[in-house]
Amino acid sequence: KDTVGQYESHTAFTLPGLYRVVHGIDVFDPKFNIVSPGADMAIYFPSTEKERRLTALHPAIEELLYSPEQNDEH
Repeated sequence: KDTVGQYESHTAFTLPGLYRVVHGIDVFDPKFNIVSPGADMAIYFPSTEKERRLTALHPAIEELLYSPEQNDEH
């Protein structure tokens, strides 16, 4: 049975009391797109300013977010 948590959903397995996260947060959900007052505008900028994005990091970020492999690092 799928159980919905605060930010993720879990699936119950055959051993009582054990859960495994099967779906994480939606990083594109607007509730996670809030910048705190006083934040450094050199770091936090509008998504429309695509030229400021660190596109070289995209493959590593996608690997962390979407890879089914789990190891000591992630």
